[in-house]
Amino acid sequence: MDENCDGIIEVTSSSESEPEPEPEPEPEPEPEPEPEPEQKNTNEFIIYPNPASENLYIVKPHSHDFKIEIFDVNQRQVLSERNRSTFDIARLSNGIYFLVYSDLVTGKRTVKKWVVSK
Repeated sequence: MDENCDGIIEVTSSSESEPEPEPEPEPEPEPEPEPEPEQKNTNEFIIYPNPASENLYIVKPHSHDFKIEIFDVNQRQVLSERNRSTFDIARLSNGIYFLVYSDLVTGKRTVKKWVVSK
């Protein structure tokens, strides 16, 4: 403020400073909505146990005809069966295998990785 009207505004600091007003708290952000529960794929089949040692089991969601093929990591087919859900794998060596499930009605193929460990 120009107190003496000379056109020059003088800035003075007072020895007693007024306390700064407290900043207003920031509003809390709205929480993100919780994600929807992941829908289970009803066409998905389950293989267990993984790792397996003697038997491998398949649970499938429907009664369609299907084919199971098992391949080793070198892409050699070590087993091929139709419409069976229990497999004796005791003769397979320890390692990683790929199970190919083919739905013979829809033509859909699904590959799952599993391990033989004895």
